[in-house]
Amino acid sequence: MNTEDDNIINLTIEQYADLWKSRGSSEDSLEANLLNFMIVSFISSDTLLTKQDCLRSKNELIKMKTALEKEPSVKEDKREYYLKTLTDCIAICDRDFNELSN
Repeated sequence: MNTEDDNIINLTIEQYADLWKSRGSSEDSLEANLLNFMIVSFISSDTLLTKQDCLRSKNELIKMKTALEKEPSVKEDKREYYLKTLTDCIAICDRDFNELSN
C-alpha cells in the first residue's frame, strides 16, 4: 500500500481489483464489511476536511470504481449496488470540495 500521508488509503487499481475479486462477491458479512468500511472512510466528515482531502478521496473512489468495472467475478447485483454507491460517494467529494473555502 502506498500512502501520501497516514490518513488515506492509496491503492492501485490492480490492488482494488484484487479486493473486489476476493471480497466483492462474498456473502460473508466480515468480508463485505471491509469494502464498506473503506468506502465510508473516504467520505467521512473526519476525512473531508480540506479541498485536498476531497481530491484524494475522490481519486481513491474513482480507482475503486474503475477496478470494479473491470472485475468480472463480482456478482451483478453487488456490482450495481457498489457502482451506484461509489458514484454517490464521488458526488459527495465533489459537493464538499465546492463547499469548502479556499
